[in-house]
Amino acid sequence: MTSRLITAALPYANGPLHFGHLAGVYIPADIFFRHSRLIEKDAVYICGSDEHGVAITLNAEKQKMPYQQYVDQWNKDHQDLFKSYNIEFSYFGRTTSKLHAQLAQDFFSKIHKAGYLVEKSEKQAYCLNDKTFLPDRYLTGVCTKCGYPEARSDECPNCGSWLSFDEIRDPKCSICGKGNIESREVKHWYFDLPKLAPQLREWLQKQTHWKSNVRNYALSLLESTPQRAVTRNVTWGIDLPPEFHADGKKIYVWFEAPVGYLSNLKEWAAQKGDADLWKKYWDPKSELIHFIGKDNIIFHTIIWPGMLLAAGERLPTNVPANMFVNLMKKQFSKSSGWYVDAREALQTYGVDRVRYYLTTIIPEVQDTNFDWQNFHDKVNAELVNKIANLFNRVGTQIKKHYDGILTPENFKTIKNLASAHSDVIALLEKYDINGALSRVVTLCEEANKYLDDVKPWSEVKVDKEKAKILFAVASNYMMSVAALLQPFVPAYADRLLTAFSIPQDEKLRATIYQSGAFEMLQGRGLKIQAESDFVIPRIDSKIIEEEIKKLGQLKG
Repeated sequence: MTSRLITAALPYANGPLHFGHLAGVYIPADIFFRHSRLIEKDAVYICGSDEHGVAITLNAEKQKMPYQQYVDQWNKDHQDLFKSYNIEFSYFGRTTSKLHAQLAQDFFSKIHKAGYLVEKSEKQAYCLNDKTFLPDRYLTGVCTKCGYPEARSDECPNCGSWLSFDEIRDPKCSICGKGNIESREVKHWYFDLPKLAPQLREWLQKQTHWKSNVRNYALSLLESTPQRAVTRNVTWGIDLPPEFHADGKKIYVWFEAPVGYLSNLKEWAAQKGDADLWKKYWDPKSELIHFIGKDNIIFHTIIWPGMLLAAGERLPTNVPANMFVNLMKKQFSKSSGWYVDAREALQTYGVDRVRYYLTTIIPEVQDTNFDWQNFHDKVNAELVNKIANLFNRVGTQIKKHYDGILTPENFKTIKNLASAHSDVIALLEKYDINGALSRVVTLCEEANKYLDDVKPWSEVKVDKEKAKILFAVASNYMMSVAALLQPFVPAYADRLLTAFSIPQDEKLRATIYQSGAFEMLQGRGLKIQAESDFVIPRIDSKIIEEEIKKLGQLKG
């Protein structure tokens, strides 16, 4: 059996995560991981905090907190949030671990030995007020390529261009806020990406199974790939390997962060009691799948694969990058208040309703939008009216008229159920999560249409035995829907399956996910335990009006 290593972009330990992060990266990866286990793939889901970089030092200094204490709080915050959204990693590590530092240094040494690191002088901003070099986010100004006023000295967040200090107009120091800056020469190590471009292009051209927008974008970026600095004059980061003269330099965060996929995998293996277990998942025969957002495409399709090529390591199998999720057609912004607190949303609406909606807006090929009215309409129309109502209207009737029990002889084959399972599995294997969930909803619609046509609640008043067959058909539909919901809304799916007396047996639930429950129902029948577990309350429109008002107050 092919092993499958699934990763999600390492969340930066510098602030809270919002719906865009959850729907763009972590929920899709979690759905794919749960699906992988349900089709009985040998899969692991690895992630961890990205805990170095200038943005972290700036904010820690503003809060007068030690750097480690600052990243510790965000590491815990992120893990708590993931848990509350039923996002379950096999292992969640961090880039401040000793093993990670060791592996990052190993990558530096291997890539240097292979001839892909070059040392050269560059001009770097120096603040005369603070008497320090200003790498990356320590310096801001106007992007000379698109005119964006808050570009950084490494990258413009608006146009995505890589920038150098001399490509920033009206530069200002982020520490003192002044423009008392001069250019000074400093030596740094650079990753020679242009030298790797032909190999990367050949590799990318073969990835015809990738999302076309991701592959095409990566190929276009190769046309203007510069050498990229691997070291920076900063105090918080990973030291260069001992054999290199450091001069106060650290390994640049962009270089060491993706090594976290491997260091966290190794730490997971050690935690499992088998220090060599990681090799099984890092083997070229294993699938390596990186779930990321579009802002990380350049790193995961060019820079990280370039590092892997240079270090003689295996390459990713797929990079199913998603686009961005906006809030009411505007970018999420905590500083301006254009923001939805992910924890408060759970307290108000519950994980099933929020996770379901976020799944429906996963931005697979284009940017999507979190819209409060659409949240209300989508959840009420699909999760409540079509899915929960199906279980409630049938489950209560079986409890009422048959004490919740249907015997094996009541169950007959339903041909289209098997195709629904194969459809959902095939769509998820292609990373079409939106399409897969839509197929489950379509199955629900088929079940509801069947009920409307045969009206078992009317038949039971005339012929209870005949009505049993009708309810059994509906139950077969319901069992398939419950099984197929497992990757998407795992808590609700577990409640449904438990209500159907399906034990928390991974093998049994995987079997039902793959092909339906017909054989099991024909073998032992059905027993419904508690129909209250079927219910998901409707979202009150008045609450949504209040949510929209909150955001409306920010427009001025």
